[in-house]
Amino acid sequence: MSHRETVVYHQVSEETTLFSTTTRTSVVDYATISKTKHIYSYITLADIFQKVVYTTIITSLLLYIYLYLKLGSKYAIAGYFVFTCLSWFTAAAVNFLDDYLSRKMGIMIGFGFFISGVAIISGLSHYIVDNSTLRYIVLIPLYFICIGESLCKTLLGDFGHEQLSKVRFTEQLKAYTDNVYWIGHLGAIFLIAFLLGIAEFASFEVSYGLCCVSLAFGMASFMMGWSKFAKQDSLKKYSIKLLFLLFKESRKIKKELSQRCKSEMVDDSTSFKGSPQHWLDYARTKFGGSYSDSIIQEAKSFFKMSQIFISFIPYWICNAQGYSTFIFQAFHLNTSFGSYTFAVSWIALVNIIAVLTFVKLFEKVLFPALRRNGYSFLTKWRIIVGMMCALFSMVLAGTLQLIMQHYAQKEGIKFHIIGKANISYVSHVHILWAVPQFIFLGISEMLVGLTGLGLACKLCPDKFQKTITSVYYLMVALGHVLTLLVICAGYFTSENYFEGFSAVIYFYSLAGVALIAIILFTVILSYQESMTFVVHDSASPNTKSSDTVSSIL
Repeated sequence: MSHRETVVYHQVSEETTLFSTTTRTSVVDYATISKTKHIYSYITLADIFQKVVYTTIITSLLLYIYLYLKLGSKYAIAGYFVFTCLSWFTAAAVNFLDDYLSRKMGIMIGFGFFISGVAIISGLSHYIVDNSTLRYIVLIPLYFICIGESLCKTLLGDFGHEQLSKVRFTEQLKAYTDNVYWIGHLGAIFLIAFLLGIAEFASFEVSYGLCCVSLAFGMASFMMGWSKFAKQDSLKKYSIKLLFLLFKESRKIKKELSQRCKSEMVDDSTSFKGSPQHWLDYARTKFGGSYSDSIIQEAKSFFKMSQIFISFIPYWICNAQGYSTFIFQAFHLNTSFGSYTFAVSWIALVNIIAVLTFVKLFEKVLFPALRRNGYSFLTKWRIIVGMMCALFSMVLAGTLQLIMQHYAQKEGIKFHIIGKANISYVSHVHILWAVPQFIFLGISEMLVGLTGLGLACKLCPDKFQKTITSVYYLMVALGHVLTLLVICAGYFTSENYFEGFSAVIYFYSLAGVALIAIILFTVILSYQESMTFVVHDSASPNTKSSDTVSSIL
């Protein structure tokens, strides 16, 4: 339910051709359509169930650590970031496993690790509070969750694209996949809210036990389609090895050409079959190498996208606040609605709803309106606007924190129970005040995260798609690592949350970090000599526009 997934829906809508239902449909076509519906439903449901569980865990993890592991506020947040860092690094590592085993088997192994990790935590939760040894043992099943979620996340999207990329979609079939996707994800939001409510108002044991049941449903859904899935392409794409071979061969041929030029006393840049524009060009067949122009071009795109992803690191620092410091801030807000109490973790669902809502809004309203008036929302501006939304989100969080500090000093603090923890709060500042910062963060996630990952997959569609996706995951992980270091240094808050203004300074400083991300992205992009962006507006899957760096600046 976040930027990290390339969902099957977007892969279908952007990669396939739509055909009108006015054409005549044969019996064979009906059979194919029926099979495609089943395959799409099985994969989408499996993906949704694993997303539901991971979102539930990541949203409730801060309270779980604070309540069960008995860590102070600083170390509870640090513990959350240790988990997310492991999760992202693991995702980057396991992204290549389908080079060595079938995707179907990898997905089943992922569900196995996922269910085992959640089940062990559910079983241990009751005993952790009074047993310091178990507090360390619980780290093992948490890492099982990282492995399982990473396998499911990375392989399900690829598997769905592999199964559906060659299917011809009629309007009827497209409508069906849209309905399954949106109904499934709306249902997922209600299920997440239900599981989070149980965790906060009842017990983590029951909530995580139901998470195991949800994962079992996801695994069963995937297994139901086992006999219908098409045979996986056996061609392996060892992209890391290929990069190494390209680098080695480029250096070798460049050295040979230089030696020949010296021996013949000529200029190497003009004397042999044209002038290489990039060090990778030496590996082309044109210069005596072994690799085609398409592979070399994709390798160039890989390195250029990697440089652009480096500029995303400051943005990921800001994005990382959504399920951590934003929720911790919400712990100290008034959660009462008359005689009812709002589950604090529900506020994080605003982020998910914002992503889903604005994807549809941009798809159906904004992009068509721009095209009708002769404008195009270029990739560069999508990313910059997304980073600006992250900046606004941090400013709003800092301002809210400043207001909280004002009321805490003016009228004092009270205490309320969240889970089983007694936490201070200010009664005059309601939790709904935090909604705007989550909305802006959700919009930024859509414009930066989804756009960046989608762009990378378009530029590196074949040999290097796995590698560039792993680079994307690594940049997210580095953003979380830097945030972890800042939290451990004590720059967010002391044990007394309303003591001093460290949290205010922290959020406003993150607004500056978002500004650095915008500047860094613009500078790196301006120094790119040329890059072809193949952009599919999600509202018009068949429309492509090729933008060079000069045209999007």
